[in-house]
Amino acid sequence: MYVDGTKYPYDDADLFTIIRNPYSRVLSEYYCPWNGFQPKYLRDTVHEKDPGDPKVMNEWVKSMVKRLGVAMNAFNMEK
Repeated sequence: MYVDGTKYPYDDADLFTIIRNPYSRVLSEYYCPWNGFQPKYLRDTVHEKDPGDPKVMNEWVKSMVKRLGVAMNAFNMEK
């Protein structure tokens, strides 16, 4: 779970973050050969749809956003 205030490991550290462009992140996820739209390395995957079709990509993105929302709700219920 989370670290409590008495054990915070970054008290004397200068913290930073790198933010990736959300659009390039979606493209990267979509074309990922392991977990993307048509994963190459997943057994018994049937490639019936054209990954270059914008409508196919939009439907995939919508389904992934919905799955992420479900996963986040499940995570928040565990707190």
